[in-house]
Parts: sequence; structure tokens; C-alpha cells
Amino acid sequence: MERLKYKIKENTSINLNSNDYIGDYLKSLGIKNSASFTERPKLEDQESFRNLDNIDEAIDELYFAFKNDKKFFLQVDSDVDGITSSAIFYSFFKRLFPEARIEYRVHEGKEHGVIVDTIPIDTDYVIIPDAGSEQIEEHDEMVGMGYKVIVIDHHSVDEYQEKENVTIVNNQLSDNFRNKYLSGAGVVYKVIQGFNLEYIDEFPLIYQDYADLAALGIK
Repeated sequence: MERLKYKIKENTSINLNSNDYIGDYLKSLGIKNSASFTERPKLEDQESFRNLDNIDEAIDELYFAFKNDKKFFLQVDSDVDGITSSAIFYSFFKRLFPEARIEYRVHEGKEHGVIVDTIPIDTDYVIIPDAGSEQIEEHDEMVGMGYKVIVIDHHSVDEYQEKENVTIVNNQLSDNFRNKYLSGAGVVYKVIQGFNLEYIDEFPLIYQDYADLAALGIK
């Protein structure tokens, strides 16, 4: 079929192939090099997990904790993103460490983030997906109780503080991470991707089994 020309802003023009409707649409919006994404996605189409601030610290802490049989408390928000975020975390790590002790709590209503009084006293690590970046007072309280805290979040926050024993992975707080539209499930997916690629050589791509949950959470 004859190639088309499509005019876009600033009086520039691009060649379009009318057989590739999605690719043509993305190009018309000024999105370059979209062919591999629309026709056959490749790993290099994804943004690197390393662009997320504190992700190396998070995956190192998780590796240490799971290898040393630490006990986890996983706070589950009761919306789609919260549930898929937590499902990715729980399913991935229980698959790698079947004996891992991961206790979880699902909010009864539309609460957001951790409620300190609900954390089991014998917890070692508190995991807060899809929330928790600005829970500064709760961070202080949890650290004071001897817990280590890992926040895996995507929300914009007005205020947050870096503290010892609190690790925050948040795409909104990461200057080098371009995708600010990634959901909590998407950020958790990048964490398990980093963990898999860094520490699990014998099964280098099992994190990809959770892409459907990440896509559901993002949608």
C-alpha cells in the first residue's frame, strides 16, 4: 500500500506506513523508534530498573532477608493496584523461597499505607507496596520498634525523608527514571526484575511471568 505523509506540529513531516496503525499513531505524536515496541517488544524497550533510586539497596536487603529467613509483613492496599502489587511481590518471592515467612494484611476499607498497630510484633521487615512514601511518622515508629522498612511506591509526595533502615523505591522521586506514569505494580515489577537479574542466575527470566499482573495494575 502506498506510504502516506502525515503533518504534525511545528511544520515537520514524517513517513507513515498505513499497515502499522499503532506505530503510525505513536509516530504522529512524535514518539520515535516505536517499531520494536509495536511489532515485537524486546527487553531493551523497557526502561532500566537501575534508573530507580535506591533499587540496589532494596534488592540487596531483600536478598539478605530471604536468605537469612527473616520474617516479613506485607501491607496490601485494597484497590486493584495495591492487590496486584502485593500479589507480584508475594508470588515471586514465595516461588523462589517457598519456606519464606511472609504474613500479609489487606485493608478492610480504602485505607492507604501501613497501620503500625497491625504489624505482628515478631516482624523483621515491613514491605509497603503502592503506598508509604510520605508516612514519615510511621517510618520513625517502625524503625523505633526494630523493623526495617521497604517502600515500593509510585505516588507523588509533598514531603519525604531518607532515614536509616527505611528504603524508598519510587519512580516519582527518581530523577533518572523517565516513566512517571508507572503504577505501584509496575514499580514492584521493576524490583523483582532487578532481583531476578542480579541474584537468580539459574532462572534469569522468571520475573516476566508476572508481567500480566503488572499490566493489570498499570491499567
